[in-house]
Amino acid sequence: MKKGNTGNTWDKTNSAEVEVLRERIKQMENSEEWQENKSTSLKSESALKYRIKELHLSEKNLLEEIKQLRMNLCHVEMTTERVKSRVQNLQAEFADLVQQQERAEVKSKAKLQQLQDSLRIKDEAKRQSQHLSTANRTRSNRWPY
Repeated sequence: MKKGNTGNTWDKTNSAEVEVLRERIKQMENSEEWQENKSTSLKSESALKYRIKELHLSEKNLLEEIKQLRMNLCHVEMTTERVKSRVQNLQAEFADLVQQQERAEVKSKAKLQQLQDSLRIKDEAKRQSQHLSTANRTRSNRWPY
């Protein structure tokens, strides 16, 4: 067996097949169907590239919007906390005012009761004084000494 002949035959066969394949490729490339497919493919590729750019831009815009919404949310949360704190302070102030009002009312009622009692005592003393005075006049008119 001669190695050189076998390898040489294979090379010639392989080379002939490659030539046939190249010729078929050229024929296919020149065919109208191939040209239409190539054109359609290029248009599709161009459309896909454009769509990819649109999607990247849309993604960028959405990420910016998300960033803005997060900032707004943070601002709203801070404002909410301030408002809650203010409401709690106002509730505490209101509770203090209610307690002060209730204490003032209790004091006023006690003072009113005291003044009414004092007035009743004075009225009673005046009535008794008038009664005694009337009684003394009546007695002095009965018994002249």
